[in-house]
Amino acid sequence: MKKIIALLFVFLINIGAAFADNTGFEQKQIIDNNRVRVVVAIWKPGAESPSAARTMDRVVKVVKGGTVERHFEDGSKKVVIFKTGDLLYQDSPEDKMAYSIKNTSKNTVIVNAIFLK
Repeated sequence: MKKIIALLFVFLINIGAAFADNTGFEQKQIIDNNRVRVVVAIWKPGAESPSAARTMDRVVKVVKGGTVERHFEDGSKKVVIFKTGDLLYQDSPEDKMAYSIKNTSKNTVIVNAIFLK
């Protein structure tokens, strides 16, 4: 009986780990103060971030590049190519619309975003 309970416990832990990050998208907040908010965003191949409006101007440093698609709420899409090492300033009206980002590359895409408050 103890073996069955132990095996069940191990099984449940493994199931929990599998569902902990089943989207393939991860965002880590590094700094959040009265001047900036800094995040690291990671998209595994095929992963998509939730749709969000990004109301603040931002500087984006591409740590690991790839091709992504912006999926806007009106159903339109825009292909964006991030090149490793690029430094982008994003402040256009389109940059501030609500959209999700889907990694269409075969590799993981990683960016550091510095939101200016």
